[in-house]
Parts: sequence; C-alpha cells; structure tokens
Amino acid sequence: EAREGRMGQRGERMGEGRGKRGGKMGRGPGGRMHELARRADVNQDRIVTRAEFDTAVAAHFTQMDADGNGTVTVAERKAARAAHMGERRGERRGGGQ
Repeated sequence: EAREGRMGQRGERMGEGRGKRGGKMGRGPGGRMHELARRADVNQDRIVTRAEFDTAVAAHFTQMDADGNGTVTVAERKAARAAHMGERRGERRGGGQ
C-alpha cells in the first residue's frame, strides 16, 4: 500500500541515527519508536491503529508502575530500565525467548 511504502522509505532514508550518547535515537530502523510500533502491531499487518498504540502504551506504563499507584517515579523508571537491560543482555547470551 502507498501508506506503508512511504513509511518504509522514510525509515530507510533516516537510517540508524545515533544520539549524543551513541545510542539509537527514537526514529529509524531499530530505534525506540520502531520497537514500540512493532510490539503494538498485534495483528502483524504492519499498520498500527490508534487502539493498538494506546494499548501498547498503557501496558508499558502498567509494567513500569511497580506499586500500581498510577504514577511512575524516577526510581520505578530506573528499575524498569535496569530490568529491560538485563533481559537484553540475556537475549544476547542466548538466554532469551
């Protein structure tokens, strides 16, 4: 489809940008927004609806809100990031999935 094609072309043009700290930026293949969109696309049609996106964001927030009080503190963000990085290290070593 035309919409899908434009998005693919844009991602290819942007490439894998690097932020100030050398990490992947929020856009482009492999970036954070790409990962969120990939996870949100539950029916894997390569199109993310508003409902799919909102559900993914809500699930992510719930995962970060460790005490379930409806807010995410700096400590909760750091803990969620550390857990995520630990999972990624495990995947690299062949322990994931």
